[in-house]
Amino acid sequence: MNDGTYRGGAQAFRLDTLLKLSDVKGTDGKTTLLHFVVQEIIRSEGIRVVRTERASRSISSVGTDDVEYENENSEEHYRSLGLQVVSSLNNELEDVRKAALIDGDALTSTVLKLGHSLVKTQEFMNNELKNLEGTEFQSCLETFMDHAKGEVMFLVEEEKRIMAL
Repeated sequence: MNDGTYRGGAQAFRLDTLLKLSDVKGTDGKTTLLHFVVQEIIRSEGIRVVRTERASRSISSVGTDDVEYENENSEEHYRSLGLQVVSSLNNELEDVRKAALIDGDALTSTVLKLGHSLVKTQEFMNNELKNLEGTEFQSCLETFMDHAKGEVMFLVEEEKRIMAL
């Protein structure tokens, strides 16, 4: 950061500092902050993959030739592995895109309305349709209400689960 100036070479900075910058391009005029961040993510993911691979192998199975080859091409190797990880993010984030479309308040409101409507319908059946007891219509309506209660209870539980995420 600020490379080429008397205050250049910053190792760390607060993220709110980025909002104050008027220009976030590199000294080459082409590399933006986004490019830099993506390159750093690719490199760090590559390093993480290598560390995970090393941890899963026993040290005795690693030959000296492997270590020498890895040291020579480590940056390129990290970049290659990291790029594979970053490239697969699109598939992993597909559900995130779908979830982002859900309006949490609207979901809660809709489930609540369904629950209230079900209670009102049950009250109506108990109060206004008492004279229809024993009829085929009343039996069919009770079957529907039992099914609807189960569905609404399922929706209430799913809404709670989703909102807890």
